[in-house]
Amino acid sequence: MRKKKKIRILKKENTLPKKTVEQKKKIKINNLIKTLKKKKIDLQFISASENIAWLLNIRGHDSEFTPIPNTYLSVGNDKKINLFCDLKKISTSFKKKLKQIKIIDIKKINIFLSKIKNKKILIDSSTCSIYFENILRKNNKIIEFFDPIYL
Repeated sequence: MRKKKKIRILKKENTLPKKTVEQKKKIKINNLIKTLKKKKIDLQFISASENIAWLLNIRGHDSEFTPIPNTYLSVGNDKKINLFCDLKKISTSFKKKLKQIKIIDIKKINIFLSKIKNKKILIDSSTCSIYFENILRKNNKIIEFFDPIYL
């Protein structure tokens, strides 16, 4: 008879030490914003958690075998960045390390996305759910393209 696995308590997300990070998040974010401006895109909605982890140099413990946090991110060409995650998993020190990023409860993502109007929004249709795409498409022009983070 197999042993039952214990239910794990989800641990708080963390940022990686600067020494272990190849490229600083500020440089990566600025490069992404340059790409958005070049393509005349107002906002990118990122739903691929691994891309968010790479872009912000963060890791989480939401899954048993991967350090990828369950998050969503919006990045505006005006440098407004919103991270959607479970606020119960966020420590004060984590918030301080991401002080230029607004951290929003993941439960409010639908409301947030539905309030975006008259914008040109980049999504990666291979990772963005149809549900979120439809919310964004209601009041905006959607540009489907590979997430520039992959490039």
